[in-house]
Amino acid sequence: MNFGLLDLAGKWLGFAVISIMSLFNGNTYVEREISVNNKNITKDIKVESVITPYKTTVQYNSKLPSGVTNTLVEGKEGVKYVSAGNEEVIQEKVDKVIEKGTGAVGIYTGRLSGYGPDCTGCSGTGGLACRTANGGKHNLVNDGIYYEDSQYGKVRIVAAALKKFPCGTIIEITKPGKDPFMAVVLDTGATMANKWNEGVVWMDLAYASQKDKTVFGVDGLTGTNIKFNVKRWGW
Repeated sequence: MNFGLLDLAGKWLGFAVISIMSLFNGNTYVEREISVNNKNITKDIKVESVITPYKTTVQYNSKLPSGVTNTLVEGKEGVKYVSAGNEEVIQEKVDKVIEKGTGAVGIYTGRLSGYGPDCTGCSGTGGLACRTANGGKHNLVNDGIYYEDSQYGKVRIVAAALKKFPCGTIIEITKPGKDPFMAVVLDTGATMANKWNEGVVWMDLAYASQKDKTVFGVDGLTGTNIKFNVKRWGW
């Protein structure tokens, strides 16, 4: 027997078996499952927004005509964040303050004329009959025909019957077809006083000079059938 041939045949048989196994099992692999445990604990933190409504305080003012309401302080809601026992204030609460008028209603219809500090019968120096809110004096020549009111801002100056319209009275003046404007009573005159005694409302609007053509109604502010709406009685 030729043992060399047998050995060679055995090697070829082994090679053939391995090849066949490789064909059918070439994609065989082992899967391993790896688990990762996260030891970190996620905590839910609760944040609460707390809103505190503001209150409204009413002050009654006899200087204001009935039906007139002014806001003195605007209200603001309080806002804070609460988290884990801690508080953070975002906005402080501010209570609203308003004032309501309890005084006499002052709505009239009458005449509005114009005058300057150099008018007939006037001093010519620009002095006015009334003192200002702080006790000072306003001069038409030196300070102009406007007055800076602490509440109503820049307003015109009028003369009126002080018996009915005391110094510091704020009046909304409207002529039909014209925009209304605000004026303050800082002066008076015999004509205004006498007319009021007759039941007639007549006021005089201050201008820089009697020579100014607007005094005679060129600017369209003066005339008859003028509406006077009192917003504040005196200082």
